[in-house]
Amino acid sequence: MASAFVLALTTSCSEDRMEVTTPIAAKGDDVEFSIASRSRTMYQDDWDATDAQSIYWGNYINTQEEKIKIYCKAASNPIAEYVVNPTTTGNSNVAESVVKVGEKGIQWGPETSPHNFYAFYPASAAGGEFLNGTDNTIRATVDPGQSPLSYKATTAGGNQFNDLQGVLGNNKADKNDQTTIYGEPDMAAAIMVAKTKISDAQWGQMVPLNFQVLADVLDITINGPVTPNTLNGNEAQASRDYINIQTVTVEPIDASGNVDDTKKISGTFDLDMENGTVKNIDGNSSVQLQLSQIVDGTQIFPTLYIRVNTETPSVDDIDHLRLRAFLIPGQIKNLNQLRIRIMTDCGEYIQNLGDNDMVSGKIHPVKLGYFHVRGAEFDFAHWISQLDPNIYISELSIPGTWHSSSSNNQGSASLADQYNAGIRAFEVHTLGGTIPYTDVNFQTRLTSNNASTMDYYDEHMYEKTGNPNTVVSDGTQSGIVGSFTLTNATVTQTRTTTYQQMPKVALRLYRTRNVTSATDNPSESFSDALISLAETMNKEGFMFFEFGYECPYSRNVTVPCRTVTITETRTKTGQTLSGSGSIFNITWDTSGVFSDDDPWTSSEPVVTYTGSMTLTTAQAWVVAVESCLARLAAADNKTTGKKVLYTTPVTANTTIRDVQGQVIVKINTNDTNNNENEGFGWTGNTPALFSRWMNGSGAQPLTVNLQWGKPVAPYGDGATGPTTDLRWCYTELEMVSNSSVLQDRKKAIDAMNAIAYQNYQGGLHRTFYECAIGGYYVSNNVSGCQNLAQELNPYLLTAISKPDRMPCPLGLVFMNYAIPPTGEEDKYKSADLIRAIINNNAAFMLNRASGNSATPSSNVQDNTNSSFSNSKNGLSPLK
Repeated sequence: MASAFVLALTTSCSEDRMEVTTPIAAKGDDVEFSIASRSRTMYQDDWDATDAQSIYWGNYINTQEEKIKIYCKAASNPIAEYVVNPTTTGNSNVAESVVKVGEKGIQWGPETSPHNFYAFYPASAAGGEFLNGTDNTIRATVDPGQSPLSYKATTAGGNQFNDLQGVLGNNKADKNDQTTIYGEPDMAAAIMVAKTKISDAQWGQMVPLNFQVLADVLDITINGPVTPNTLNGNEAQASRDYINIQTVTVEPIDASGNVDDTKKISGTFDLDMENGTVKNIDGNSSVQLQLSQIVDGTQIFPTLYIRVNTETPSVDDIDHLRLRAFLIPGQIKNLNQLRIRIMTDCGEYIQNLGDNDMVSGKIHPVKLGYFHVRGAEFDFAHWISQLDPNIYISELSIPGTWHSSSSNNQGSASLADQYNAGIRAFEVHTLGGTIPYTDVNFQTRLTSNNASTMDYYDEHMYEKTGNPNTVVSDGTQSGIVGSFTLTNATVTQTRTTTYQQMPKVALRLYRTRNVTSATDNPSESFSDALISLAETMNKEGFMFFEFGYECPYSRNVTVPCRTVTITETRTKTGQTLSGSGSIFNITWDTSGVFSDDDPWTSSEPVVTYTGSMTLTTAQAWVVAVESCLARLAAADNKTTGKKVLYTTPVTANTTIRDVQGQVIVKINTNDTNNNENEGFGWTGNTPALFSRWMNGSGAQPLTVNLQWGKPVAPYGDGATGPTTDLRWCYTELEMVSNSSVLQDRKKAIDAMNAIAYQNYQGGLHRTFYECAIGGYYVSNNVSGCQNLAQELNPYLLTAISKPDRMPCPLGLVFMNYAIPPTGEEDKYKSADLIRAIINNNAAFMLNRASGNSATPSSNVQDNTNSSFSNSKNGLSPLK
């Protein structure tokens, strides 16, 4: 069975001459196409890197149809899809026919019109229209995710395996068991173009399609480990005899060796099919190959074993993994502009490629050094900057801490300690202060003395309008007993409205740990701590804070308010009124004088500052949160050069690049009855995400509404459609009261993965996830928090490390004791859990924002002479 891999066009133009014959078609007839059997070339199973191995049409890796898209502006139907069918007799790899997919194919236009035909492979990567009025430019795509579709393996002794399962049993240290694994590539990124010009004399004839390879191709050989080695840890630790290769990423670099985000090597772009010119790239600075395979429900990675005990092995002594990667043509001119990043279960390895020209349409074999030492771990202080900045933040797995500022939950670890351990999400329970200030920098306390100089909210509180008072004046009176008439009378109505307005007071937001009583107001607020922590952040990183509400004390706040009195009047003259009573006490009937449509005239409002109003604890928390965010939005982060707070609305398409160097805030409201912390005090454009906390997520994850700017009511399990563009899926439970509840928490953790996997498979990235494994077990004290950490931290680590787990986003994982007590690290598994959460970002292809070629040639170049940056003694790669 042939391996699907593009080399280059081997049929020259001289072989494509056409004889002029009598037309066989009429205008409006379908054009008939033929395809050269050698138009598409691939490697055979041994993937010989010294010559092109011919192979023909038919994708025998996944048995799917091979589709192309054909274009001709002069045709009456200018764009159509076709299937390339192999012959049904003899050599079944030979292309026999090109058949339209739908009812309507490309159709001949007028005989006098020049027919320029272009064909693009694969059809799935080609746009469905011509761009900018041209007859040859389309929008095309090279997918950033190019994971192999299947695997094969062969051994030196002649054994063959059709999946990765067989390799796992072939771990003998015998030269005959030396294994080469082939990752059969996904051809959807292997773009090719054919172009054929038809003269008037050739009109109506069979049109030949001869494809040229445009893709820039890397033929990557990863060499396995040798002994002596320390793949499993430091020199003092036991070595092991294999390494699992999890992901391979190709990245462009600048002259200093840093990732060059300005070079886009995958994504969408405008392609001139006439000359191969590429423009207007909207893409990514990486191509990533995820290397797992599911065999009988188990996730397996390519495994390379030690075969010989020597530091100077030959090429036949060690295992190899062979992979293919396709790049947008023409973007990389020299291989020294690229590096290969390899994530393994023994750490991360990076190798810069050597100094050799890279010519579009050619195969460029790159052979990497063998594994000799443990790879570099993620730098926990900067791990986000090691990810592709085009990744959507909703796709990420982020280690976090539960009750980040509580000594019960985190011991003596400060926020900075947690950050340096890799934590990037912090859940903090907060409450407001009791001392009101006139400014968010808390310089001036609000008293009745400065109430008249304050700004006030427009909201009318406790508004009350009195009943109108009606006065009759002037007019001519008649009648003397019982019944009277008044003509030409003037009638005036007066009413008074009063309401109170709250000053735009600022309150400090505190971590509950810092507040010890109903009147305690520490000097340091939460915004102080946040600004300090944000200054430890790398400019390419970001942090996520979740503000929760807690009120262990009644902390009502009394503030001076202003009372506004407005007097309104309306008058009508020339009225005729009837009256009753005595001559000395007449009551005039004014009921019909005024209607609801008669306007009132207002006097200037009268404002007094003698009143006061009381904010409840929940209302004061809202004011404190708004004050904190206003301060963070104005504060400069001297490290990142940006404001501390990210204030642009977060959407499903927000990427790491968008939020780099800033703090994102998410606010939990939990009001279900009195509307105190959802309906009061929010500005309506608060720079934060909002969702409502609900009971019931402890045993089964809940999905609720999530939106930017203001509180939002929840929806339940999704039976009714969401009312917001974003969703928040979470499981959390503060009090784990017994062993039965503990088991429910573990089931909920597993269910989170199932929900996230289902969403991810559906292509959604509008759901943000929270898996809170913090809280306490039985007792709400240090011991109870430690006991829960010792239960749930290792459980989640095991769950996300299972070989049969389907990788998917974990979201924010809030844990107890991210930094365990000294000497008890093995009980908590916190460091391993943080590492596993971070590494989950490399366990599958995260969704990303969408990201002049030389003449193709069949020459193959062996272009690299570099080695792994951490190879012992700087050994060169094997040839």
